[in-house]
Amino acid sequence: MTQAKLELRGLSKNFDDVTAVDAVNLTVETGESVVLLGPSGCGKTTTLRLVAGFVRPNGGEIFIDGEQVASAMETLPTEKRGIGMVFQNYAVWPHKTVDANIAFGLRIKGLPRRDVTALTAKALSLVKMDGLGGRYPSELSGGQQQRVALARALVVEPTLLLLDEPLSNLDASLREEMRFEIRDLQRRLNLTMLYVTHDQQEAMVVADRVVVMNSGRMDQAAPPEDIYRRPRTRFVASFVGQANLIEGRVEKMSDGRATIRTGMDRTGVVALPGGATPLPEGAALEVGREVGLIVRPEDVTVGGPGGDGVNEFSGSVLRRVFLGTSYDMTVKIGDVELRCQAPKNASPADNTVNVHIPAEAWWILEE
Repeated sequence: MTQAKLELRGLSKNFDDVTAVDAVNLTVETGESVVLLGPSGCGKTTTLRLVAGFVRPNGGEIFIDGEQVASAMETLPTEKRGIGMVFQNYAVWPHKTVDANIAFGLRIKGLPRRDVTALTAKALSLVKMDGLGGRYPSELSGGQQQRVALARALVVEPTLLLLDEPLSNLDASLREEMRFEIRDLQRRLNLTMLYVTHDQQEAMVVADRVVVMNSGRMDQAAPPEDIYRRPRTRFVASFVGQANLIEGRVEKMSDGRATIRTGMDRTGVVALPGGATPLPEGAALEVGREVGLIVRPEDVTVGGPGGDGVNEFSGSVLRRVFLGTSYDMTVKIGDVELRCQAPKNASPADNTVNVHIPAEAWWILEE
């Protein structure tokens, strides 16, 4: 069995009476990109700072390459952990050239000048900034400054790369470009990354695995598609993407089909094929069970019958917004306001529409 690159065991951090990180357990494998995702105050940045050695935990342990680097009793200094760090605000020295910024860590290590020059040029090439080594940060764009910060972190060949909201200060188009560049770099160099962001799309692009944090705890850790399609909790379902959260109760189980009563339509039931129902691990459908259901807006078919007569409803349009490629609509069906998307060539003028939600579009939450 290969040794995990990073392991957090019961990691906790309190600031006075506030619990910022609450018994977090996480393993990051060598070459894996893990993204900590969540709203402000959820504990993601504090977790990263604990791994970096900027703060000491109140409980739990941190291991890098199998070596304990932090506990409540002792902590290894940041510079001895073999990590590289990229900050939100670039943190490049304004009085040093690009070359000098990147070479700083190499000079601290005492490498010969020839090696420093060669490695600095290689790092510049990695971040697509060949020929700009003589410039100062004030002569660079925000995206170029962030590339300098990334090159400075990479040039020392860290065993683990930590990134704290590295793209949040960039404009939207540059942020989109950089997230793909970081992902490509991570794959080419087989980097192990722990990456913090509140941007859901950024997390989906950069991550092999997304960890959704809520109030200091890990709500779910899974590949991006699983986080989106198979969320475990109501928080994950509502935080990641747009979701219709609908409460229901299992009314009947027969012929392999689960009938769940909701507040939708006059009959108020949705039918899911029991054998194919995408239940969370360990969950079971049984009569009388209260369940939380989610449906993503893009999985709702607006305008015509689904063809099988099951899970088809009629509702009144409360809101309709043209987005260019589609209409974003809210349709009231019984007691439920269902958000959905209609194609741009649909007939949006009707105040009453039919919707169909196929069985495979529903997902049952664990909690």
